[in-house]
Amino acid sequence: MPDESSDLAPEWTDISDNVCGILHGHRDAAPMAERFERLGWRSRSSSWYGYEVGTTWYEVELEPVDGQEYS
Repeated sequence: MPDESSDLAPEWTDISDNVCGILHGHRDAAPMAERFERLGWRSRSSSWYGYEVGTTWYEVELEPVDGQEYS
């Protein structure tokens, strides 16, 4: 099994892939980032309320959204 705490593997860095989602009802993404960390993903703060989490095979940016425009 690859080391899950290392950077994204080179074969995945140039692939164009986007996944979007919304964290309703959260002021920041810390609780969700902590869930990923418990599964062995690395995590770091990337903004006031957002986090970047990843493994050697995937990276995702967790950003909360305020307001009803995304209901």
